[in-house]
Amino acid sequence: RSPSTIVKRAAMEGIGLVFISRPEVMLEDNMLKMMSAAMVPGSGVDPNIRMQALANLSDFLTEEEQRMAALGEAGGSAPDGALQKSAGEGDTGAASQVVQKLWPRVLAIMTDGRDHVGEDEHRGAALRIAEQAARQGLVHPLSVIAQLIALHGDASAPVAATAHRQLKAYMEGHPDFVETRLGDGLRLMYELYSATGIEAVA
Repeated sequence: RSPSTIVKRAAMEGIGLVFISRPEVMLEDNMLKMMSAAMVPGSGVDPNIRMQALANLSDFLTEEEQRMAALGEAGGSAPDGALQKSAGEGDTGAASQVVQKLWPRVLAIMTDGRDHVGEDEHRGAALRIAEQAARQGLVHPLSVIAQLIALHGDASAPVAATAHRQLKAYMEGHPDFVETRLGDGLRLMYELYSATGIEAVA
């Protein structure tokens, strides 16, 4: 790992801490553009930088979920699936806006293996973000079901188990959604495991 990469990842990690302490900063256009650029799949972005960007987003969603829980315990309220920009400010759109801007990148990473063939780190991190977003009601189920079907066959036990858990929840609540995206999911599975050479469950 080059000194430049180490410095860039450290800088990205520091920015993630700013996002946690000041969530409104993540809504700024330049910050969202930076995060989006760091999450581009493929060899154009250093995988360590991409992984740190994924960690930043996951930590941000975790912190926002905890803030929401604390607000509820304190007797406050907010609409389902919308987390406050910062505790007590009454702006409930921060997490939703961030996820909507970066969601295409998360989905792309879930089914991309070109620069980390045989490794589940990036796919697993994106999958966990998808689980966070779904739990908080920030995304529509139809937008992620095809990717979950594809990852259901992953050779990585943690990735496959997480995808299975999420698919099971969707089957119980929205079986028609799963049926609608079954064909797309099988196509993505082929593209991920056959076209890129990543090993799948036999």
